[in-house]
Amino acid sequence: MDDPGHRKIHDSPIPLAGGFAVLTGILLPVLGGSSSVETGHHHLTSTGLIVHGVDRRALELVVLGMGAVVITVLGWLDDKHELRPLAKFLGQLLVALAVAAACKRITLFVHNEVFSYAVTVLWFVDGA
Repeated sequence: MDDPGHRKIHDSPIPLAGGFAVLTGILLPVLGGSSSVETGHHHLTSTGLIVHGVDRRALELVVLGMGAVVITVLGWLDDKHELRPLAKFLGQLLVALAVAAACKRITLFVHNEVFSYAVTVLWFVDGA
């Protein structure tokens, strides 16, 4: 249980490990879809479309998956040991930069690479 504290927004104890439940709910279907990847020709079936998508986005899926794992572990460590804010922020920033570098970035219809990196990193760190 996570007790209220000066850095917490809740007023009563809440169960920990919710991040692990969310992570499992996201990663299991992705891993299940990825396990259906087969060699050979892709057909216009549901499985063929999944295989095609996984083939095209494999790097992005790996980076997003690893980023989700790292963010979940950071949250768990913060719950357990109350990480220093700078340590937690630097971890989130590194994951956000990796995701922005390997994946699609938020543009908000402004096609400027520096802007898209900044918006993506700020969105990611703020949500983490």
